Amino acid sequence: MKQRISTDQIQQLTAQQRDKLKEWWMPSFGDLFVFEDYCDENLFDTEDEININFFNAKIKPFSLPLLSVGQCLSLLAPYNPKLNFEGNGLWHLEIQIKNDQKIFMEKDPVDVLFKAIKLVIS
Repeated sequence: MKQRISTDQIQQLTAQQRDKLKEWWMPSFGDLFVFEDYCDENLFDTEDEININFFNAKIKPFSLPLLSVGQCLSLLAPYNPKLNFEGNGLWHLEIQIKNDQKIFMEKDPVDVLFKAIKLVIS
């Protein structure tokens, strides 16, 4: 089971989706991220306020988070996500967008969460 979205998934996002993801992301200690142009993984490893401010001003505009399962669920929280493992070996995710229920199914929880994220940041 994957622990976070992959660089390949980040590359599937449109420019608009990438911008919305950057707006939402508030870097914190231990986050993994990629530089947008290179998609090489980096670790955000500071809790120092000066370095956080530097990161937000100078690095964040050019990077995207490799979201963990928890971060994915946090981003989807306004849409009341319901994530379940089905007997058929698939993860089932339901979210509510306005009055419309969306359902996603994938073999991996990160993959099903990423599908929903792509929709809500469109």
